[in-house]
Amino acid sequence: MRAKGRCFELAAKHLLDDPSWTLVHGYAQLVAAFPFRMAHAWLEKGSRVYDPTRTEEPLMSLRRYRAKYRACAERRYRAREARKLLLTHEHFGPWDACIHDLIPLGLSLKQYRRALSTTLSVHSEKISCENLRDAQRHAQ
Repeated sequence: MRAKGRCFELAAKHLLDDPSWTLVHGYAQLVAAFPFRMAHAWLEKGSRVYDPTRTEEPLMSLRRYRAKYRACAERRYRAREARKLLLTHEHFGPWDACIHDLIPLGLSLKQYRRALSTTLSVHSEKISCENLRDAQRHAQ
């Protein structure tokens, strides 16, 4: 089974199979040479992380995971809430509009959002999924 590009799906399915985990939507730098953190999903339980897309090492300590992938959690969901959002949105996520595809490295999420907001207001554009990629390019 191919895992690459299916993080939201595989993490949500694992949570539904084992609700003792917490589903996390956030960002991670999964490719060292790529200068962006990407929207990503994984699971946490205490100080452990399970990432079904990291087939070579899916289970590791939270501290190591954060350091290795520059992972930054944006939203956390328990099984009941995830199941409800899955049924409401009819997809595996992300469910929160504030989670964008890419965040340039070197910018905090707060700095990125400020740059994105400024870019959009200067151009008098509405914030929408369609223009986020263009705004990300202008924000750099």
